[in-house]
Amino acid sequence: MTAYIRPYRETDFDACAHICRATLPPSLSSSPDAARLSPYLWTHPYTYLSPETCHVLAVSGADINSDSPSSNTTHSKEGQGQGLEQVVGYCIGTPSIQALLSSYPRYISAILLPSAVPPPPQLHTREPWFLPPSPSPSSSGEFKVNPLALAQLIHNPSWQLLSGKSKALLRAAPATMHVDILPPWQGRGWGRRLVGAFEGSVRAATATNTDDINTTTAAATSVRDIVGGEEKVGEEGGGEEEEEKEEEEEGENDKETGVVRTTGIHIGVAGDNAQAVGFYEKLGFRVVDVKTGVMVEGEASSIGERRVEGEEEENGDDTIWMVKYLGEDL
Repeated sequence: MTAYIRPYRETDFDACAHICRATLPPSLSSSPDAARLSPYLWTHPYTYLSPETCHVLAVSGADINSDSPSSNTTHSKEGQGQGLEQVVGYCIGTPSIQALLSSYPRYISAILLPSAVPPPPQLHTREPWFLPPSPSPSSSGEFKVNPLALAQLIHNPSWQLLSGKSKALLRAAPATMHVDILPPWQGRGWGRRLVGAFEGSVRAATATNTDDINTTTAAATSVRDIVGGEEKVGEEGGGEEEEEKEEEEEGENDKETGVVRTTGIHIGVAGDNAQAVGFYEKLGFRVVDVKTGVMVEGEASSIGERRVEGEEEENGDDTIWMVKYLGEDL
């Protein structure tokens, strides 16, 4: 078989959903409802709204299983004419989460509603992230992710993409991504190459769309401020003088905290997948305090152990946040 990385195509939609579900942590995979919803939160928004920064790992050859959920018949320059190709991994994301949020209504109308993913009963108060273990004697005793909480994040993406993150962090590292590879293809260096492809597309997108991204960022942050881990809806009043003063103060805070204004990528690693922190550190990512953007000192293993042992954020979120800065502003 021949393996290669190529840009995402619309025909990869189902294959990417399969990969997302096949690589979920136990807290999600153990719940059929949560597993079904997961691609609509972590995969499809990026492939639909930012396909130019999404890449897949594909294999072609005579040994492809045509019954695999991630196989399809395709014509590609990597293969020989019309043949079977299987998508076995991806790195998907966006160069600007603010731009993604501004176009999110298109995703709701084109993907969510036709796919029978309706809004949850309410979007005002966040549901608990974890459901308590079942009292049944046959229960494993493990916490499972609450499908209602997932549905809320799917239909109110600002809770997932903005909550708790400082404006300094979002300004310095506006891009975000997800990388998943089916187990048989892990440990072969493809993760590093997929992330490299994404980084290249972020550099290209940032170089060509800097004005658009900055405009969208300004619009998003004027509506919703992220303060100390809480969402604060923008208040009326203040005027230009107050905004200028706030920008000056943020600039001073950047100097004090060591946050550098660069083109960067921020990612979240689930607490029950803490071993992935070491992988991302080898690629240049560093653990940060999500509320300040400041690098966290310490070995990756100790950080993971600390979070897994129970130092969880609001709503049961034990995410470990990491950032990689790609260079000075383009």
